Amino acid sequence: MNHPNTTKLVHAAGVFTLTRPMTSYGVERIRAILPQILALNEAHKTQMDASIALGLTVTTLRNYITALGLKWNNVNTRGPYVGKKGGQS
Repeated sequence: MNHPNTTKLVHAAGVFTLTRPMTSYGVERIRAILPQILALNEAHKTQMDASIALGLTVTTLRNYITALGLKWNNVNTRGPYVGKKGGQS
């Protein structure tokens, strides 16, 4: 059974152009929890906290964030590793 691919998600929060085509049922899954994803992002929750609140794995949440093209507010990035040689400072 073929499912049509969708490249846009229209929601009250706006129109999201997906970074890759998704099936319509996949987009509907994201649309159902999009208000919560946006609210958790605005509340500066970590991706771990947000995934627990949504009942998703962190990997699934990250895939949804990437597909929507969102920038997550509370991400601790590593680096830059300036001044370190051979793993020592």
